[in-house]
Amino acid sequence: MSEPTEPSLVLTVSVRLARWLTLKYNEDRLNEGLEVWDAPAILPLDTWLKQVWVESLPDRRLLSDLQARKIWETIIRQSLPQEDIPLIHLASSAEQAKEAYQIIVDYGLTASPPDLILNEETRQFFKWKRCYEKRLAELNAIDPALLLTSVHKKMEQGEIAIPPRISLSGYLEAPPRLMDWVKFLQRKGCAAIWDEPPTDSQFTGTELRSYKNRKNEVVQCARWIRSIYSSDKTIGVVVSSLDQYRSLIAREFKMELTPNSVSPEKKSEPPFNISLGTPLAKEPMIWTGMQILNSTSALQPLSALALLIKSPFFACGRNHFADAIVLEQEWSSHRMNALNINSAPPSPFDVFFKSWIGYLSQNKERLPSQWAKLFFETLTEMGWPGEEDFGWVSADDYQIYSAWKECLDNLSSLDDAVGSLTKPRAITILNQILTERLFQAKTRERPIQIVGLLESSGMRFDHLWVMGCHSETFPTPASPNPFLPLSVQKRAGVVHADPDWERKFAQQSLERLSAAADQVIFSYPEMDGTKELQLSPLLSGVPISNQAPIETSSTLQSALQSQSYLETWQDSPYLPFTPEEHAFYSVKNFPGGSGALRDQAACPFRAFSAYRLQLKNFDIPENDYDQSERGSIVHKTLEYFWKEIRSQKKLKDLIQSNTLDEILWQAIKKTFESSSARKIKWQPLFSAVEQKRVFALVRDWLEKENTLRTDDFIVLKQEGEVRAEINGLKLKLYIDRIDQTENGQIILIDYKTSDNHGSALKRWFEDRLEEPQLPLYSIAKESDAVAIALLLKNKSQLRPVGDLNLNLPNLEKQKQLKIAGTEDWNAIRERWETQLNNLAQELIAGRLHPDPLHKAQTCKNCNYTTLCRIIEASDDLAFAEDEDD
Repeated sequence: MSEPTEPSLVLTVSVRLARWLTLKYNEDRLNEGLEVWDAPAILPLDTWLKQVWVESLPDRRLLSDLQARKIWETIIRQSLPQEDIPLIHLASSAEQAKEAYQIIVDYGLTASPPDLILNEETRQFFKWKRCYEKRLAELNAIDPALLLTSVHKKMEQGEIAIPPRISLSGYLEAPPRLMDWVKFLQRKGCAAIWDEPPTDSQFTGTELRSYKNRKNEVVQCARWIRSIYSSDKTIGVVVSSLDQYRSLIAREFKMELTPNSVSPEKKSEPPFNISLGTPLAKEPMIWTGMQILNSTSALQPLSALALLIKSPFFACGRNHFADAIVLEQEWSSHRMNALNINSAPPSPFDVFFKSWIGYLSQNKERLPSQWAKLFFETLTEMGWPGEEDFGWVSADDYQIYSAWKECLDNLSSLDDAVGSLTKPRAITILNQILTERLFQAKTRERPIQIVGLLESSGMRFDHLWVMGCHSETFPTPASPNPFLPLSVQKRAGVVHADPDWERKFAQQSLERLSAAADQVIFSYPEMDGTKELQLSPLLSGVPISNQAPIETSSTLQSALQSQSYLETWQDSPYLPFTPEEHAFYSVKNFPGGSGALRDQAACPFRAFSAYRLQLKNFDIPENDYDQSERGSIVHKTLEYFWKEIRSQKKLKDLIQSNTLDEILWQAIKKTFESSSARKIKWQPLFSAVEQKRVFALVRDWLEKENTLRTDDFIVLKQEGEVRAEINGLKLKLYIDRIDQTENGQIILIDYKTSDNHGSALKRWFEDRLEEPQLPLYSIAKESDAVAIALLLKNKSQLRPVGDLNLNLPNLEKQKQLKIAGTEDWNAIRERWETQLNNLAQELIAGRLHPDPLHKAQTCKNCNYTTLCRIIEASDDLAFAEDEDD
């Protein structure tokens, strides 16, 4: 199309086109050598109509789209029986009803032909429509769909002046109502013209490229842009499904076109504009504030609470960040997962919690404007977002906050539309407003424009790339309005109502795009995840490009990898104990007990980080009763049980006399009254269920142990503390149970309640001692066997290793390993002692090189991968997880 050459009224189909034409107009004036010129009158049609309507001092007010939709929603809600409301999506139904009303106005369907009321959905819609129009009359308002009609009428009455010249730009197909208005203008002497974009049905000068997936497609587009970029050239990227591509384009284009933008100290604006914004609700500042407003209870999960008290958007996070870290550590150490802020202990966050509690107490119905005021005052009182004492981090933050206040204004505008609201409904509406409000930081227009298919209408570039040209987007499936009969929509030529219309529109769009630049590239991905995609049949005649993929990348990572002057630095794999550490640990126990040696075996860097650097992972449990606590309950129950009966003989007597259940229930009751069950003792229903689970699990184990163990044993000690010194490393250990047989033999038993220990027997005889806990027990205390008591539902078993002369079940599996030395208990203990000494020596010597025992399997459950960066540094790109034998 031709850009305007003089300040005249140009009405565009979209905001993006208006901004683009304004940019081109200003560039033309600069090229003409002008320094000053009149601002061009280039506006979106809707904006201009609203402007002239307001200037005409109308006696009726114009509803916003939000107000109209909420009135529709209220009418639909009131028309349905209470039990039917949960069965439909009110917001979606209101939007479709609003769209149906727009179609009726735009296509002149107000005459209501007979087939317009044949189905139940249409009959129901027309009932809603009558209620809606009645409500408009009560409010003395007009619907946005009637704005053009109302302006038309005022022009006929001479209340709005008719411009001498109007150019309508970017319209491929206009609805009948708009065409009637243009004809009226022409009859009144207005030079009203359709500035239609050129088309090329032959696809001259175009080419087609295919790529493996979307990422490859986007990366190649970015590299192509860099290869042809010039400040005096315009480049367009048109994407049919821009919502699916947006985040990928933003990331990859920044990496390729402005690689320095990844450095926080280097602020560089990208040379491109993306027309589609992201929901305001997803912006961190807004998301953080809405966590407060969305809350309904004083009982808050600590995982979320920890984020809020550390957030820089709240005053407490800015002023008491260190205190927040300390508090988070305390919560983690107590394995807490929730806190009632009403009863929170005194802390620097008292003001924050007090404001929050005050907000939670406000539950009376209010008008939307009153709710908006409360929301604003609550967050302001909590120091959100803190522009006064913190300052804006960036111009984007200020724009986000301004958009937030506009959303509150939108909520306030609904007083007449919806009346008084409960807090949950007011919050629901605010969340909808924030989600529907797409935020795009305002920047100056860039020479690289990334736009959707509809927005591209009327735009022309020097170079153009059209992405996503597969058969599912060209053409897209038809989407007729469900409240109007399909036959009526087809007959009227309603947009998107008919597959034939979609095919015709897609064909016109592609022909328009082929003429929108001197160089045009169409591309599509061959795969979407595991789904195979096909080229749009509308592009089957476009010649396939023979251009090889551009291998040269401008990302910072590629630039660093290509530098030949980088020197190699070889870190020392050891950092031995300092003299101070030697002195300290010569009298003190090394932290972690057997866990320190287990982590050293799994990965030296993990052990170094956890015990030498003492880096803590302050995990706050998501659940108030996790697997470790379930295991502790079982341990404590067995401890109370064996304290009572002491011997296998007593166990047999209990089983034979049918009194086992009574004694076991006594042990369970003691456990659930102790601190071990502090998290569930105040939840009587859940506690009762858990007691039954523990009873079934422990009883099954006791019966199995009674059957498996034919040796007559007594329990010498439970949760017994022992101390070990391995190669000079002092460790404190706790053994779950120490048994003594009638022959005086000692057996050390450790309870396990997860099936992660099923293969422990084999791990005890690997070259690197992966499970050192029981081997360490055998060295710390003279014994004849060690065993894992595996308590699993219907799968409980005893896994021993020891003197083969002992009368213990499953000892024969030692022989089945076919490993030299496994038949001699003393040889086994000597082997273990050597391995444990080696691990202890590694700890003392400070071996810290990242060396995971099972690669990805070990790293998967490690908290220090971001510190060691082994995955990034590994040449093994797959970093495949080892098979668990």
